[in-house]
Amino acid sequence: MNQNIFINEAFTIGIKNYLENKENNDFLTVVIKTLINIYGELDIINPYKTNTESGMGGFDENIIKFGYSKENLSLFKQEMMDYYLTKEQVPNKYFNKIEKDLIDMFFLKINSVNHDESTFNNFKSYLLFNNEKSIDKTEIERYFNFKLKMFNTDIKYQLVENNTLSKEAYEILGYSYDNIIKMSKNELFDINNKVFDYFKIDQTKDDKYIRLDQAIMYYKEFGHKEEKKEENGYVEFLLLSGFIAVSILAITVIVGVLAR
Repeated sequence: MNQNIFINEAFTIGIKNYLENKENNDFLTVVIKTLINIYGELDIINPYKTNTESGMGGFDENIIKFGYSKENLSLFKQEMMDYYLTKEQVPNKYFNKIEKDLIDMFFLKINSVNHDESTFNNFKSYLLFNNEKSIDKTEIERYFNFKLKMFNTDIKYQLVENNTLSKEAYEILGYSYDNIIKMSKNELFDINNKVFDYFKIDQTKDDKYIRLDQAIMYYKEFGHKEEKKEENGYVEFLLLSGFIAVSILAITVIVGVLAR
């Protein structure tokens, strides 16, 4: 690795700017400030000074210590570089992706350490800053509030003997809960499979019910855009089919009249 580059150009510039002027508020520097808010200055700056990206005491180990995955960390690094290479584009699609990554890191941390209201307020002060033209404040704020809602929800997963899922899970797919509770075990098994498939949840995972509850919360907050597209396509198909049917009928009548 080039000794002058730490991780990639985006991280190198962000950290250098931070060390030279901590009041600097360009996006790359604010990302470094946000990482420091989450992990502490030593975990971010020391790896830079020792040029240690991975291994004991390295940047990677420090970032994943609260449960952030290596796969997501790899994507985060690439998104930082992508933003750097396209920073003149407005809006910049990588801006919100990076902000959401930082929000994910933050909520993983507060699951592991003591915190209070000031912890949340302090972190939010690094988000939604005004000097970035490409920011979509609404999307970022909604994502933060969604994660906060998940964090504050005391989720209990108590399944009845016949493995009935939550009422909302069935209603989203258009099933009546009154009918669900009257079904046989085999019928319920088939419906449950459809629910898990709809939300793209792997049923072999031990936390599948947790994932289902989170998916329902996400659906209620953001909706299901793909579903709407399918519905619109179906409506368009019906309209087209109706038009064709009417056209054929009209042609048939005209031909009949001419034949007379």
